[in-house]
Amino acid sequence: MALNMFQREEQRYDQELVLFKAGQSTYALNVLKVKEIIRPVPVTESPNRHSIVEGVIQVRGQVIPLINLYRLLEIDESVTVYFLVIEMGEQLFALKTGPVSHVHRTHSSTIKQPDAVTKGKEAFVSGVIPLPDNGVAFSLDLEKVLHFIQPSHMQGAMATDERRRNYPLLLVEDSKTLRSLLVDALREAGYEDVTTFDNGRDASRYLSDDACPLYEAIVTDIEMPYMNGHELTRHLRQDSRYQETPVIAFSSLDKGLMERRGEEAGVTEHVAKPDIHQLVDALDRQLLEKSESV
Repeated sequence: MALNMFQREEQRYDQELVLFKAGQSTYALNVLKVKEIIRPVPVTESPNRHSIVEGVIQVRGQVIPLINLYRLLEIDESVTVYFLVIEMGEQLFALKTGPVSHVHRTHSSTIKQPDAVTKGKEAFVSGVIPLPDNGVAFSLDLEKVLHFIQPSHMQGAMATDERRRNYPLLLVEDSKTLRSLLVDALREAGYEDVTTFDNGRDASRYLSDDACPLYEAIVTDIEMPYMNGHELTRHLRQDSRYQETPVIAFSSLDKGLMERRGEEAGVTEHVAKPDIHQLVDALDRQLLEKSESV
């Protein structure tokens, strides 16, 4: 009985989002990325900082950068009400925002990809979320924000291995910036045959087609419009062609929690963003090392 109730809840929503204001618009971040919400504290200017980084703040003994969301979005700055302390993998920073309203529960299937409705905000928006009051919230693409501030933090030379050329991959990632970086890095490493999708729904439809070529491994984000990575994995495991295919979850959400949920869905390994080298290592373990042991 309890399990059935939980499953029904999971069908109704699979994301909990912190909603907050910047200017006249509402923005959203997954609650698992928001480590803490605090009132403004003193900011210390730091040398050689990016124009959207105000400086650094101290939070519980840790010194972290403060990103000014108003500058990032190029909107007039109103009264600052909160700092959101954000944790993404090994990255810890704060966002300067306006009022925080509440936690909104929704399902990936209701989240739309950014288009003309975003009215110019699409540069740092990864999704458009319908709200009960007929308004919308814009999901921030934090991977792109970090890359904008420090382009080198996701990059680094990749050692090429010729054996990787024999393994076609399918990559599902909604962040256009990160998707491009991943494709470049994977091809540099030797995984040259990479097919990409920007959401789980379209990837699932493509893979379910009998005419679809077989892929040796699938790399997927977790948070995506239309269908999340865990739901995509469940769909794949119902297809006899993909019951044993390695599925690597590449996500900035809490690794421990995502590993537990991923295991239930059928995920093979979880790698924390933005460590592309660890992603290549995981692919090598699942493809090269297992091939050699046969």
